[in-house]
Amino acid sequence: MLGTLLQWLHGLADTDPTLAGAQPSWLYVVLSVLVPASIGVLVALSLIGAERLWRRLR
Repeated sequence: MLGTLLQWLHGLADTDPTLAGAQPSWLYVVLSVLVPASIGVLVALSLIGAERLWRRLR
């Protein structure tokens, strides 16, 4: 699943409309903000969960 997401993001970067000098579409702008933000939130939540689990097991 992560590989598919990375391939999709790589494809999205290849079709960057700003490289051609055009204005980026609203969808591109929204995705370029939301995708990294959601990945960061997921990483933070998993780290918090791992810390709580570690404290419980210790």
